[in-house]
Amino acid sequence: EKRKAPRHTSQLASGQIMKEGGAPGVTRNIATEAALKARAQHQRRYVQTHRVSAVNYTAMAAARLAQAESFRKAAVDAVAAATNRVPTPQDATDGASPFFDNLFAKTQHPEGKWKLWNRLDVLVPPNGGTNCTWATFRDAYNLNQRPYMCVYPKEDDNFVSGSIISSGSWGECPPLTKLFYQWMKQNPHQKEEDMIFLDVGANIGTCVMQMLYTTKVKLIIFEPHPLNLQKLTSTLVAQPMEVRKRVALFPVGAGQGPVESPIYMASNNRGNSVVGKVIKDTESQPFEEAATVYVEAIDDLFAADADAFTVPLMKMDIQGYECFAMDGMQRVLQQINVIKTEATALWLDAQGCSEQGLKDRITNAGFSITSIFNGEIVGHRGGAPRLTQSAGNAFKGQQAALIKRRHEEAVLKEVRLEQERLLRLMIKNTTASST
Repeated sequence: EKRKAPRHTSQLASGQIMKEGGAPGVTRNIATEAALKARAQHQRRYVQTHRVSAVNYTAMAAARLAQAESFRKAAVDAVAAATNRVPTPQDATDGASPFFDNLFAKTQHPEGKWKLWNRLDVLVPPNGGTNCTWATFRDAYNLNQRPYMCVYPKEDDNFVSGSIISSGSWGECPPLTKLFYQWMKQNPHQKEEDMIFLDVGANIGTCVMQMLYTTKVKLIIFEPHPLNLQKLTSTLVAQPMEVRKRVALFPVGAGQGPVESPIYMASNNRGNSVVGKVIKDTESQPFEEAATVYVEAIDDLFAADADAFTVPLMKMDIQGYECFAMDGMQRVLQQINVIKTEATALWLDAQGCSEQGLKDRITNAGFSITSIFNGEIVGHRGGAPRLTQSAGNAFKGQQAALIKRRHEEAVLKEVRLEQERLLRLMIKNTTASST
C-alpha cells in the first residue's frame, strides 16, 4: 500500500483517476475527458447552426427558383401573345420610341418586303421557324433583373446558344461594356441615355442584351437571317416595353445595297450565317437551305441631316461581309468613335476582301487600330483612351455586382454541398459516439 500511495498521489497530481467501475490500473485523463465533452458540445452547436443555415439557404433557393420560373413563364407567355397578336391601330403609338424620330430616312422596303421592327411582334419565318429554348442571361448588373433569352438548342448551336445555356453569356460581348464606359468616362459631358450602340450582325441578340442590361444606351441593330430574327425578337418581346423602346431593329443585312441576296446558315453553328455564299467552319460542316434576305447601305437608312447623333461604339460581326458594310456607311462612320469588328481571313478572303483590306478601311475612316487579338480588330478615333481611375472603379463596381449575382444564382449548388457536408458530419459523429 505504501508503494502504491506515491503512485496514486502522482496520478491525482497529474489529473489521472481510476475509471469508475473499471479494472484496476485503467485510467483516464480528466483534461482529455473535458476536452472531448467540450468538442462534442461544440460540434452539436456547429451542426445546429449549420442546420439552420441550410434551412435558410433552402428557403432562399426555393424563392429564387420560384422567381426564375415566374420570369420564364412570363417570357413564354409574352412570346406566345406576340406571335399570335392581331395588329391594331394603336400599334404605332404603343411601340413608338420618340428618340428615333427623324433619325431614319428609310424604315421599310418600297414594296413592303421589310420594315423596321415595331417592338410588338415576333418576326416568324415563312417556314414557321423553331421553338425557343429559354436560358437565363446572367451578365445583367442589376440584381433585380433576371432576363431570359430565346436561344437554339445546344444540338443546333453549341457555340453562342450553347455558351448562353451553360454560362449565361457569350465571351465576345462583355468587353463591349468596358469599351463603352472607357469612352464615356473620357467624354463626361455626354449623357449615356442619348448615346447609340450600333450592332451590325446581332445574331440572336446576346450583345444586344449585354448593352441593354449593363448600360443605358440606345441600340440600332441589324440582323437579316429569318431564324435569328425569330430568336432575337422573341427575346426582345419578353423584356419590358421600356427596354424594347431603346431598340431600333432593321431586319436587313448591312452592305452596299439595296440588293436581294441569299443567306446561308450552318446547321451546327447558327452564328455562321453568311450573305451570298457558303463559307464553312470545317470542310464537312452541314448548312441549312438558303433563305432570301435584303441588304441595305446603312448610309441610305439614316436621314441626310441626321448628323447630330453620337455612336460611342459599333460592333460588327457579319462573316466576311464587313468590308461591304463599311463601304456602305461612309457618312455614318464619321459619327462612330470606337469600332470592334471580327476580322477572320477565311471569311474575308472568301467574300473578296482581306484582313488588310478591312484594316485599310478602318484607318482610312480616321480610326487608329489599337488592338488585334483572336480574330478581332478594335479601332479608336484619335487613339486608345486611357481608363481613368473613376472609370476603373465604376467598372469594378459593376463586376462586383455581377459576381454577387452569379453567387446568388449558384445558391442551389451551395445548398446541396452544405447538406452533403452536414450529413457526412452527422454520420461521423454518430459513428464516433457508438465507438
